[in-house]
Amino acid sequence: MGLTQSKVEAEPIVFINPNVPVQFTPSFIHSLEKKVEKTEAGQVEALVRERVAEELAKMKQIEGEIKQTLVDENKQTDVIESNSHIETMIKNINRAGAKDLPLEIKEKQEKVVACYKNNKDRSLDCWQEVLNFKQAVLEEQKKFISKTQ
Repeated sequence: MGLTQSKVEAEPIVFINPNVPVQFTPSFIHSLEKKVEKTEAGQVEALVRERVAEELAKMKQIEGEIKQTLVDENKQTDVIESNSHIETMIKNINRAGAKDLPLEIKEKQEKVVACYKNNKDRSLDCWQEVLNFKQAVLEEQKKFISKTQ
C-alpha cells in the first residue's frame, strides 16, 4: 500500500502571448463558413417543413369538415324532397276520391301515411310501404284496363 506512489498527472502548459498574431488559412475559414451556412439552411428547411406540415394538417381538417357539412346538407335535402314527394302523393290520393278505392289500396295507403307520420325526420325509411302501395295501384290499374278492353 505505501510502497508505490500515486501517479500525478501533469497539467498541460498553455503559453499565451498576445503579441503573436493568429492566422487561419482561407480554406479553413471557407470550410467553417460552409458549415455555418449548412446549419442555417438546415434549420430554415426544417422550420419550413414543420410549418408546411402544420398548414397541411389544418387544410385536411377543414376539408373533412366541409365534406361532412356537404354530406349532412345532402341528407337533409333528400329528406325534404322525399317529404314533399310523399305529401304530394297524399294530396293526389285524397283528391282522387279515396272512398272509391279498393280495400287493398286503402290499406296500403294507410300504411304509407302511418309510416310517414311516425318517421317525419326519416321518411326514407318508408320506402317499402311506398313500394307496396305502388304495386297495389299498378295491379288495380291492370285489372281496370283488362275490364275495359
